[in-house]
Amino acid sequence: MLSQLAPYFEESPWLRYISGAAAAVASVVFLRKLASSSRRRALEKKWNSQPKDVVTLHMVNRGPYSPNPSPYPVKVETYMRAVGIK
Repeated sequence: MLSQLAPYFEESPWLRYISGAAAAVASVVFLRKLASSSRRRALEKKWNSQPKDVVTLHMVNRGPYSPNPSPYPVKVETYMRAVGIK
């Protein structure tokens, strides 16, 4: 099959560049999927290690000197602190 494609690569060198770029994009996508799956496994391990009666509040990370920009997580976090939920 590759021998049938060889004339196309020789006639148009830009096809070689396009195929190389496609291979590079495919490898980047594969590596990102691999990294995200390992990150997901680490998070699942962390979540599963928590005790049963623990509330986890998922929100955007806060800045070093400012609270979360979303009002709902700030409200829920404040309520949880006031009531004593850890």
